[in-house]
Amino acid sequence: MTQTLPRYQSKTPERLKQIATDVQSGRIYTSQQIPPGMKAEMIFMVLIFAGENLIDWIKENDIAVLFEYQDRAGPSFVNGQPIFFSCEYLTNDEWRVVHKLVGEIDAAIDGV
Repeated sequence: MTQTLPRYQSKTPERLKQIATDVQSGRIYTSQQIPPGMKAEMIFMVLIFAGENLIDWIKENDIAVLFEYQDRAGPSFVNGQPIFFSCEYLTNDEWRVVHKLVGEIDAAIDGV
């Protein structure tokens, strides 16, 4: 039986600011940090267990980045990378906002 996944709920500007702060401080691990040659499924195990429905949903909703808080990592590592059994998502547009905010935070810190 095929399950229909809910429509993606966009993050609020406040949530995007919090995500940017947490990315910059290292509290969040993103799919952008996965080393070349490693697949996202090796880090975000939910991709393996969810099946094609989730993969299709990710494509349909323009998801660009998977992320999770470091404190939610499992007890094991793959090639030094954390393993997560859950994750959150950012669309391309949301990731652009977060990436810009992280740059602004970095610049502010460098200016101190």
